[in-house]
Amino acid sequence: MPLPAFPKDQMDTEPVKFRGTPIYLHGKFYILPPLSVGQWEQNEKDEKAAAESGQQEETLQKTMRLICLAFSRNYPEINQPWLRDALDASTLRECIDALNKQSGLVARGPGE
Repeated sequence: MPLPAFPKDQMDTEPVKFRGTPIYLHGKFYILPPLSVGQWEQNEKDEKAAAESGQQEETLQKTMRLICLAFSRNYPEINQPWLRDALDASTLRECIDALNKQSGLVARGPGE
């Protein structure tokens, strides 16, 4: 079943603080913005500290944390338990791809 098209007027009815990528969860679109510089720096510090202590978090846990941090910029009420219920394999991949692209972690094509 194809996803509904993103309604162009949804931003007018549900304003968000930060631009981002529309992600369809629980019957509506949520805008996933990039991580803030502060979120990026804090996460980088936490990962370095974990690596130095030898206690590495699982990749999925790290990924969920980053996605939750990004969503929290527009939706402070979103938390990791809610995301674990809302995301499936395809929407998890959409979120990962969106964060990577928005953060400049993947090469962009001309005009993107």
